[in-house]
Amino acid sequence: MKLPNWLVSLLGFLLVVAIPPFLVLTNVNVFMRPQFIYYEYGKSDFPPSSRYAPAARMKFAVETVRYTRGDLDDAALKNLGIYNERELSHMRDVQNLAVPALLLSYVLGAMILLATLILWRSGNLLLARRGLFNGAGTTLAIFGALGLFALVAFNSFFTAFHRVFFVGDSWQFAYTDSLIQFYPLPLWVDAVLGIVIFTVLEAIVLAAITFPRARRTAAQRAS
Repeated sequence: MKLPNWLVSLLGFLLVVAIPPFLVLTNVNVFMRPQFIYYEYGKSDFPPSSRYAPAARMKFAVETVRYTRGDLDDAALKNLGIYNERELSHMRDVQNLAVPALLLSYVLGAMILLATLILWRSGNLLLARRGLFNGAGTTLAIFGALGLFALVAFNSFFTAFHRVFFVGDSWQFAYTDSLIQFYPLPLWVDAVLGIVIFTVLEAIVLAAITFPRARRTAAQRAS
């Protein structure tokens, strides 16, 4: 089938802009699971809790992650009986951010697949590869810089992230609060760096797969 030029350009542009958020949100989905909690709590150097026994701490941390994914409602979280009102309010904000973000990752994945298939079936596979390549390159530029920022100044990165997505100081808690007891700083360091590393590696693989075709497309246009 023959597509108008404007639609071909639009689909190529869609691939470029959709790849970075798709990769990072997909990896957020990977790390925002109970399995990551089990992994962290199983580390020999994981900080102990001053308030909770290991089994109870694990249980509550996992249930809270399930809440952020939308598997539990507000009443179920409150009925755990471990969070104060400030913590409950923050967790509602987290769920309101996380659930749409996870849904967006599936939508973006479907859009990327559909755009690639349409370009392929219309005889524009090389343009689809170029869009995927440029999307991977954009991802490397953005998340390579974010990863470096997180590596050399994690506290500043962590603070900046929360100031973007949450109001005021609603995300700041005392060391004795349950949220800090369940999710100490080393867990967040591992999660953020893991998301960045996975995203960058996936972008490198995607760029490597599509690079020869992207180069060929550029050569064809120049000739």
